[in-house]
Amino acid sequence: MADLKDNVRFIKLPWRLLRMGYVWIARYLSPYEHALWWFIVMKTLGYQKDLDWISNSQIENSTGIPLSHVPRTKKKLLEKKMITRDGRKIGIEQDAGKWVITVTKGKRKSWKIRIDIKEGSEVKNGKDYPYIEGRMIWVKPS
Repeated sequence: MADLKDNVRFIKLPWRLLRMGYVWIARYLSPYEHALWWFIVMKTLGYQKDLDWISNSQIENSTGIPLSHVPRTKKKLLEKKMITRDGRKIGIEQDAGKWVITVTKGKRKSWKIRIDIKEGSEVKNGKDYPYIEGRMIWVKPS
């Protein structure tokens, strides 16, 4: 069996982004949005870039999202403020507190979720342990 150290590339991610991204993305995004968000993470933060130009055909080939669905999926992530755009370049919005996720609650009521983030640390046995807490704030539809 091959040694993992020889075959694995690692992506350096901010812990806060990884924690909040994993929790909220797994729960509130469609499979296409989920795949596209992680692909953008890989193509930008994985190469130490904030933004990168990624073609729709490259997204299709790497994620399996049909080419006709890629622009719509990008638009949905932009509306949720989970990705940013500067001209043709896209990247991840690293401040999860700016993300706005819409959830349908009951019949015909769409609520928006904003994430309130609290960071801190606590000392246990003389060691400092950082923590992050995120809670949903439901914003009533107007």
